[in-house]
Amino acid sequence: MNPLRALALSTILAVGTLIGAPFQATAQDPFQTTNRELQGIRVVVDNHSFADMHVYAVQSGRRWSLGLTTGLSRRSYPLPRALAESNREIQLMADPVGPQAVYLSPVFFLSPGNQLNLTLENNLRLSWATVSDQPRPEQEPVEPSEDDSDNSKDPT
Repeated sequence: MNPLRALALSTILAVGTLIGAPFQATAQDPFQTTNRELQGIRVVVDNHSFADMHVYAVQSGRRWSLGLTTGLSRRSYPLPRALAESNREIQLMADPVGPQAVYLSPVFFLSPGNQLNLTLENNLRLSWATVSDQPRPEQEPVEPSEDDSDNSKDPT
């Protein structure tokens, strides 16, 4: 390669790098997700019933198991990513262990960062579901489910 051509090429690369550096620091990636989108969607089940409840997310007639909420307890489950990103209607279904009654919530349209709250009563016809924003870190956290817990144990 010609030494003059090599000098010209290296000079152009150096000038291009110096000119482009300030723009790189301030440019925003249009595909970058926000913190709200990274939160996902949580389902919080507050079971006031004595019966253990299998909780499902229902979309287009398909059930997706979220987990088992024991009687008189409160649990939190992440909504499966495929459901959270689909932007379609979602319902919750609670199926008690033993009794034949089933609760099916109204239809919800959710956004990233939402929290779907399901309150189950002893008489399932009196149960209800609501949508809210997820609590901020300084607010009281909900007891995590076994699926979300850290599996590390204290060796002592």
